[in-house]
Amino acid sequence: MGAKKLRKQLQQMSVTTHEALLSSTRRTVALGVRKAKAIAPVDTGDLVSKFSGHTMSKDGNTFGFINFHDGTASAAIKFGAVNYGRKGSRTSSGTRLKNSVASTGQTSGYHIRETIKLIISERHKRAVTRSINKAIKDAVK
Repeated sequence: MGAKKLRKQLQQMSVTTHEALLSSTRRTVALGVRKAKAIAPVDTGDLVSKFSGHTMSKDGNTFGFINFHDGTASAAIKFGAVNYGRKGSRTSSGTRLKNSVASTGQTSGYHIRETIKLIISERHKRAVTRSINKAIKDAVK
């Protein structure tokens, strides 16, 4: 009778662990979207309104995505210019001073994508470990 109980506990543990991981991933993705909006160089507008998150489960695996643009080419170019900066995008020098940032059109990037990755990766790793340990503890009870 002990083997049946153990088998049932192990089956329940996989369901409980999967639910906990999905919930943890949803929270982490939501945190990533909030942090991305917080560190963006503007408070409103096209850049910030395009930030979104998505969580899905497929074949027993859980995936979380943070989207920084809506998938169109123009939105990707705009986000790339903000994230990585622009290099010499002005086509004419006009009356601006030579070799200044204003005359060349160069800007430094905000590195939003890399910063968010650093912020949420360690946090999510700890959350997953806690979820698995809690599921094991609950299954053994």
